[in-house]
Amino acid sequence: MQAEQLEQIRASIGRSSLLSAVERAEWLQLMDEMTDQQLHELMDILSPAKPKAMPAAQAQHGRATSPPFPPKVDIKEKELPPGIPFYEPEIPAHAGMVKPAAPLQQPAPAPVDPSALQRKVENLAKHSAPENTQPPAPEPPQQTAHHFAEPKPSSGPAETIALRTPEDFARLTAAHLHGADPKEELQKVFDSMVVLGKKSEIYEIISNFEKSPLYKTYIEMGIELLNDSDPDRDQAYQTVETAMQKSRRDFLTKEEFEAFADFRNKVEDLL
Repeated sequence: MQAEQLEQIRASIGRSSLLSAVERAEWLQLMDEMTDQQLHELMDILSPAKPKAMPAAQAQHGRATSPPFPPKVDIKEKELPPGIPFYEPEIPAHAGMVKPAAPLQQPAPAPVDPSALQRKVENLAKHSAPENTQPPAPEPPQQTAHHFAEPKPSSGPAETIALRTPEDFARLTAAHLHGADPKEELQKVFDSMVVLGKKSEIYEIISNFEKSPLYKTYIEMGIELLNDSDPDRDQAYQTVETAMQKSRRDFLTKEEFEAFADFRNKVEDLL
């Protein structure tokens, strides 16, 4: 695909009202991994459908016309019996007024039919994000920033990351979820976003988080799962995880990936 077409797709993503700020950033990152066919499908989704023209017969039917007046009869020419005074009825003033034509209504744009690529993304989100039946967590009280172990070689002790600034969120990796409860660890990240968001711009915090290796691993693994057509999704997770380990890339387990999908939905609510 030519560079001019890629810029046109990026501009369409940036001004699309169908996507949230997080989804715009996510699609912009996915573009480098997508094929030409997927890019064309994405461009068709974001392009607004042209409204259908109203048939001429329907437009002609929509105009209101006034009925013709009956021919005026000169009753002076008629003979009246003697003793009856002559009277000529007057036509009311409003009878000669022509009713204006009713305005034509603009037909509503046809709904956009989602492409096969978008349906795959929606199906993946349904499998990855189980329905949350628990009540929403209460707003966390004012607290200090959480600390996360920073992955280090096995020969040395692990350091910690204090999420005190928006830039600290860009340092999180998939290793911070390994060996722990991913829901609890991601809840700590979410609480830190809420606390820091009262002092900083929440969009800046989320923007830095989307630059983190952890977020990029989630996007990369999502693409791998989209390309895996195995109907057994548990087996698809295992296949993708094994392939990423063999190529020495960061990965997420099925439990970690699903927990991250729930976490991403909560982050979108902060915008």
